[in-house]
Amino acid sequence: MEDVQGKKIVFRSGWDSLSTYMLLNYRDEGDGGLLFRDYLRDGIAVEEEKMTHGHADENSIPLLMYKGSVLLHDGGYRDMMPSGMFGAYRQDYFHNRLCVRGEKIWMGQKKGQYRYSPSDHPEIPGQSVLDFLHNAGSYRKIRTQKIDFLTFDDFDYSRTRLIDDKLGYEWDRVITYVKDPEMFVVFDIVKATEVGFLTASNLWHTRKILSRGEHWYDTAYDSLNTFATSTDNNLLIYFPMTHYRIEQSEQANRYYQQEYVISQTTAQYFELGQYVSFVTILIPHPAGEDPSGWPKKISMVQSKPEGKGISVRINHSGREINIGVKCDMRMDIIRDYRRPKYTYESGKLEFGKLETNGDFFYTERAGDMLSFTVVNLSKAFYDGNVLFEQPTGFYGLAFDGSSDQSGIGKARYWRDEIRLK
Repeated sequence: MEDVQGKKIVFRSGWDSLSTYMLLNYRDEGDGGLLFRDYLRDGIAVEEEKMTHGHADENSIPLLMYKGSVLLHDGGYRDMMPSGMFGAYRQDYFHNRLCVRGEKIWMGQKKGQYRYSPSDHPEIPGQSVLDFLHNAGSYRKIRTQKIDFLTFDDFDYSRTRLIDDKLGYEWDRVITYVKDPEMFVVFDIVKATEVGFLTASNLWHTRKILSRGEHWYDTAYDSLNTFATSTDNNLLIYFPMTHYRIEQSEQANRYYQQEYVISQTTAQYFELGQYVSFVTILIPHPAGEDPSGWPKKISMVQSKPEGKGISVRINHSGREINIGVKCDMRMDIIRDYRRPKYTYESGKLEFGKLETNGDFFYTERAGDMLSFTVVNLSKAFYDGNVLFEQPTGFYGLAFDGSSDQSGIGKARYWRDEIRLK
């Protein structure tokens, strides 16, 4: 949808009531209509929301529907005047989004860990994530940007950014809607723009946790306040990236009913420009289907250099799907005196057999056939085979006064299918 009124990115499998729909609400309050926004701010008690009557829901997923079942939902408006407890239900922690605070949470430790006691390694309860995040619910002004959105037959992809100048961080949410098998891969990337402590918590809300295992939760909605919803389908929530993360599930009053919030949290002292990432896999499935086998099919793929990108591998029905993203889209900028400002060598990353300087990639391999899409790239290689190479061009008007020189620019994206030798 467009950027001003719609304010959402829509992922869909069709146009009827049984189609899959996901809404990503990414927009901030905006700069338009200042006088009218001030009328609201000065005239009525609306401290917990944007002056467009929007929530603190930037970069959140307010709705996921699958075959008529509600699997993710927004938090509701409010349950008392002028607002409910902790700004209910408009503050950031009532939404399916990342919440960041400018301190470090007390993480506790499990039995046998060494985080706080090197002697007998006791079990030490950690701080409640919700207790740590809760405040009066007052809205904090931030900025957002839509970076990219592409839709294809095999997948859809979006990248949006939230910028908090006061707390000193940027948060990119990258969503890939895989259409077969149907799932959503969500990358959340936090970059520190100030030096100091930050806690980042990845929140997902639901009505019921039906079963759980190692880093996965099978969830369902059976109601929205007094409205009964279809229980024919469930949502598997899986966190494949687990190192230095704490997970909690807590009861929370939300949408005028008792719900659960599932969280994955990390906290540290950030140097300027340092990154931390989260990965969430959302898999809708029929209620009678056992989801416990899915985590065995999904694994993380380490980038080289380490930490510069994140990638997941999905093995399903004889196919291998790899999805990856570059954390810093500007990492390849190394000069200003001539164009392009980048080179392939300054921006390339390796993800297993794939090497590219692209910002995002999606590959699917079945036997010796490989289909691939790479976004914003100049070259891509797979197991030593050239997938794509942008032709050389000439670039003039160099600021150092040198003559025109050749260089390799970037293509918007490249899609193809090849047979591997």
